[in-house]
Amino acid sequence: MQFIGGVFSPESNGQLRFHRVNAPTSEELKALVASIRERIGRYLERQCWLARYEQREHLLLPLEEGDEDTLQQLQGRS
Repeated sequence: MQFIGGVFSPESNGQLRFHRVNAPTSEELKALVASIRERIGRYLERQCWLARYEQREHLLLPLEEGDEDTLQQLQGRS
């Protein structure tokens, strides 16, 4: 994992100057995680690896018609 503590920008004399950045806030991290989660979910849905059922907000593994295996149903909803 990399942590970015700032960025470099060129000065008029050709030297690079380091500009420190603040750590992200808890709200910024939550927004980032929500965005990543939504994008991954849409990708998995487009690949037909997950399906949205009954207008629910969350995605589930698509189960075959008549699939009564309880373990597979639990896995699909985890």
